[in-house]
Amino acid sequence: MRRAGVPSPATPRGEIALAALVLAVAACTPQAPGSGVTDVPAPTPDAAAPEAAVPDPGTPDPAAPGLPARPDELPSLALAPVGTFATPVATAVTPDGQVLVAERAGTVRTLAGGGDGPVVLDVRARTTTDGERGLLDLAVAPWGDELFVSRTDPDGDTLVEAYPLAGSQVVDTPRTVYALPQPYPNHNGGSLVFLPDTTLLLGLGDGGGAGDPLGAGQDLTTPLGALVRLDVRDGVRIPADNPYVARAGAAPEIVAAGVRNPWRMSLDAARDELWVADVGQSSREELTRIPLGTLAGANLGWALREGTVAFTGDGAGRPRRTGVRLRARAGLFGHRRARLPRHGAAGARRRVRVRRPVRRAAAAARRRRRTRRRRRAGHLRRADRRLRRRRRRGAARPRARRARPAARGRLNGAGQPTKRTTAATTAMVTSSTRSTDDGSRRP
Repeated sequence: MRRAGVPSPATPRGEIALAALVLAVAACTPQAPGSGVTDVPAPTPDAAAPEAAVPDPGTPDPAAPGLPARPDELPSLALAPVGTFATPVATAVTPDGQVLVAERAGTVRTLAGGGDGPVVLDVRARTTTDGERGLLDLAVAPWGDELFVSRTDPDGDTLVEAYPLAGSQVVDTPRTVYALPQPYPNHNGGSLVFLPDTTLLLGLGDGGGAGDPLGAGQDLTTPLGALVRLDVRDGVRIPADNPYVARAGAAPEIVAAGVRNPWRMSLDAARDELWVADVGQSSREELTRIPLGTLAGANLGWALREGTVAFTGDGAGRPRRTGVRLRARAGLFGHRRARLPRHGAAGARRRVRVRRPVRRAAAAARRRRRTRRRRRAGHLRRADRRLRRRRRRGAARPRARRARPAARGRLNGAGQPTKRTTAATTAMVTSSTRSTDDGSRRP
């Protein structure tokens, strides 16, 4: 495996003129004996950069070790415009030799008559171009009767479909091959390549955001930030020789991990090598050459490394965030689909609610504990106030008087009033009554 990092160029925008390369290729010298492809330890971050040296003609190129020696004369190139398209992103050749051109907005056109030909497939109503979304790639199956298209759906999720193909005519009755939710509008990847064993290879980005906020690059439980390999002929199956089929918790379709945004992949069938163009963060763009014999289980390093240098932040001095997961529900192949709220007029744009780095999660935990303490203290204060109110009401209430006997005075041992009490009561009744003329008594 070999990686080469180069500074990030500016990305052109607007319409791109598709051009044909007319190559006058000089004969290349054969590969030097003993110059096999071997891994070389990557330099440490504090290692001094060696001075640039111009290689002698005819010697192996140090920027691409293992490749044939550089020829004395470079091939001459000429560009000839053959058509103008709106944001062309990929091309494919049908079995009858027709060139299909995919436009990011969602149309597939033929290249015929010295210009852009008729539209053979239109999925503009089933995709969106927000962020880095849209129609991303297409590939003709080795068996020749299906066209595989990689795009994002209106919600921004990755979707790979297979369309019946008759010559250069596409029948708009697709079957779904693969689907995966995307938490951010960028780093969708989407490149398609058929390997020599007719399995389909799909490149998926790390989910988006700067600095791999989801930690997907080194997380084998999610296909984000990985290369996915599927057997897509006569259905969809996961090849039994995928490296993580038997690992518990790992996504079984992953064949290689550690990519950031594999925007393009290409197969060198003559050398049995896969070339992966991985979009860098801020200082490196990565081109990785992988012999197919070492593809299974390969790790391209993201987000531990960016190209050949250690990655310690997102380019703005902030530390790399890892281990943050999405609250999700089950999706295709048992993956977890994020519950993301929609917003906007058409509901096409989406926001992500993810738990932030550990420091913010700890702050949220502290706030929850503080809230519980305040609630507990408030409950105690309310209970204390209720108790004080009960006590105040009890103090203001008059004391209930004990029942007293009808006749006041002292009682003897048998419970009968004494003689003095009886005489006093008789005298009081006598003095307070008088006789009437008819002999009745009244007060």
